[in-house]
Amino acid sequence: MQKLRSMGIFIFVCALFCLVVAVDKYYSAVKTAEALTERMPGFVLEQVSIPTVSLVTGFIGVMLLVAGVICVVQSFQSPANEI
Repeated sequence: MQKLRSMGIFIFVCALFCLVVAVDKYYSAVKTAEALTERMPGFVLEQVSIPTVSLVTGFIGVMLLVAGVICVVQSFQSPANEI
């Protein structure tokens, strides 16, 4: 099932892009918080909340990652004579 395997790999790559965006947005928020604490001496930041964009793209990335792996595994388990 070449088409299923190709679709699974494509979904897997899309998931990796989503996860990269999620990590980038999170570290961008951390850097922004650090810059705020440097410029405002009296401002103390206890913790940085995870941005909503990071949460959503991370969740979508994990879902796509699981779907891609399922497609690839399914393509190896199915008989070769099916379309």
